[in-house]
Parts: sequence; C-alpha cells; structure tokens
Amino acid sequence: MDSRLKVIVGDGGSYVRQQAQAGEGGYDVIFLDAFDVDGMAQSIASVAFFDACKSLLKPDGILAINLWGSESNLYSTCLEWLQDIFVDKVLILPVRKRGNIIVLAFNQDVGRYDFKALQHKAKQLEEQYHIEFPIFFKDLNKHNPYTIHTVVTK
Repeated sequence: MDSRLKVIVGDGGSYVRQQAQAGEGGYDVIFLDAFDVDGMAQSIASVAFFDACKSLLKPDGILAINLWGSESNLYSTCLEWLQDIFVDKVLILPVRKRGNIIVLAFNQDVGRYDFKALQHKAKQLEEQYHIEFPIFFKDLNKHNPYTIHTVVTK
C-alpha cells in the first residue's frame, strides 16, 4: 500500500471535526461513504461537517461522496450545502440502476481539465481496469450540463 494513503474506518464526523480543529489538512482527496443501513450518519448530516471537509483538503483537493438519491430531501440539502461550500464546483454522477449518486466537489484551486484528454484517459483506464470509465465520463457530462464547465474545458 502507498504510504500516502490513509484509510479511516469509524465515525467520519468525529474524525473530520478532530482533524479540522487540530488544524490538520493537506488531503488531496477525501472519499466518503455517508450512509449505513439506517441512512446518513447523523454526525455528518450538517453544513459544518462539509465545511470541515473542505478545510482539510489541499486548495486543489477533491471531495468524493456517495449519497442516496432515494432520500431526496437529504440528498437535495447535502447537494445545496456542497454547492455553496465549493462555489458550484460540484458534479454529480448517478450510478446506473442504483439509488446511489456520487458527488464530486472540487476545491477552489482545482484547474480545468481538458475534455478530450479526459476522454482519452477514460479509455486507457477502461482497458487497464476493465471498468466502464468512458460511460462514467459520458454520464458526468450528461448530468452536469450547467456545471461541467467549472472543471472541464471543451
């Protein structure tokens, strides 16, 4: 395993709050699965939690979070918080044939990616890992017609 990778299993809300209060940070990416069998954990269902996540990221860092679209009120609220906190640099990726929606929130200094380069990289990754990255990229473009331009140039 890469020494830069840190996997924390536990209460994400407590961990993020502790790290933010301690002035920690410098994360390139935070991956967050916000749900368990009972729904979204209460410790992370707040604007303060997502604000703390942003503060832990590097200026060009990315928050990737798994939300459930079936909990529409909570999903809408979380999406609103993320759009406010990350100044609309937020993309959604509904997971086909599932209720999951992956949300990618980009910190302020994330550069803009080239559309054709991303398409090419998606094809390479599909060949390497046998995962449908070109379809994911197509879906990102499809489901974010008004915000894709904040992180991708065509």
